[in-house]
Amino acid sequence: MEKAILSRINLQRQDTHIAQEYFDTISDLIDTQEVQALKKCSQHMATSRFQHSLNVSYYSFLICRKFGIDAPSLEVCTMNV
Repeated sequence: MEKAILSRINLQRQDTHIAQEYFDTISDLIDTQEVQALKKCSQHMATSRFQHSLNVSYYSFLICRKFGIDAPSLEVCTMNV
């Protein structure tokens, strides 16, 4: 997994509580062939569709945490192909 753009949290290492919680939320989806195939598709010029989806998913996750919204339901929607 990659780092979300502008994030200080390294999602690859999962060495923080937030990174681990986020990974636990998307772990069943992130390694699917469909999601991994998004790395080959361009989105916003130099960004892959995978990176774009990761950004949307991660920042949606943070907003959900802040406002007490059910993040797992939202993550499935934002990372879904």
